[in-house]
Amino acid sequence: MAKRLRRVFEFRAIDKVVTGSSTEDRVTELEKQIQELQKMVEQQQERIEALEQWPGDVALVEGMETQDDNNTPV
Repeated sequence: MAKRLRRVFEFRAIDKVVTGSSTEDRVTELEKQIQELQKMVEQQQERIEALEQWPGDVALVEGMETQDDNNTPV
């Protein structure tokens, strides 16, 4: 057990020297990035659902030009 703990601490020390930050810091940063990406995915899914239901209305709301009276996006 002591040997294993020593290896973990040695790894963390080496990791900190090599990267300038601890593994926990990198994990925290990656978790933040994952959350941001998940929010972006949710927003895109909402847009896709809206486009599937009301393509003309979404096109007008987003400022897209329409090509005919049926509000078909260009």
